[in-house]
Amino acid sequence: MVLSKMPTDICGKKNIIRKLIKSRWKCVSAEVHSKYKRMVLEEISQSPLFRDAGTILIYHADQFEIDLSGVLESFPEKRFGFPVIQEDMSMIFRLKTDDNFILGKYGIPVPPENNPEIPSEDVDLAFVPCQAIDSDNIRLGRGAGFYDRFLSKNGHLFPQITVVPFFSYYQHLPKEQTDIPVTHRIIIK
Repeated sequence: MVLSKMPTDICGKKNIIRKLIKSRWKCVSAEVHSKYKRMVLEEISQSPLFRDAGTILIYHADQFEIDLSGVLESFPEKRFGFPVIQEDMSMIFRLKTDDNFILGKYGIPVPPENNPEIPSEDVDLAFVPCQAIDSDNIRLGRGAGFYDRFLSKNGHLFPQITVVPFFSYYQHLPKEQTDIPVTHRIIIK
């Protein structure tokens, strides 16, 4: 890419990085995806933050994120909450009570409406998705700002972890005032 064609605005720069990360993920084989999943499970299960947590916010990873389903399968004694986007574009988390999910906004699986909402005060740990993260723990999400808005109101209540492969780690990412850093990161090599 010619430097003169690089966007000068922050949103444009973020979109270029998102495209680059997606292109890197497209080169990752199913075998390597599985390896990342196993490595994350091993790393997380050794973490005191995770071991001591009873109620954990988690998400369904897409094809451009490390699969965290092994965490759910390996720790059935923990309470897991999944994000649900509300009509007002805010985000809440509902408790996973079984393996029944319905499709929510953006085609993301969510617990059914009759599952209880998890109050932020009850959360011990949150896994936060991202496309990339930097040395200051600023994450580059998908661009809608749901997690940044949620963390700006609730992030002081519990630690957060984001998990990325080595090719999604940057020294510095473009940052806006609304970008909220997470407290911890795990980089899988």
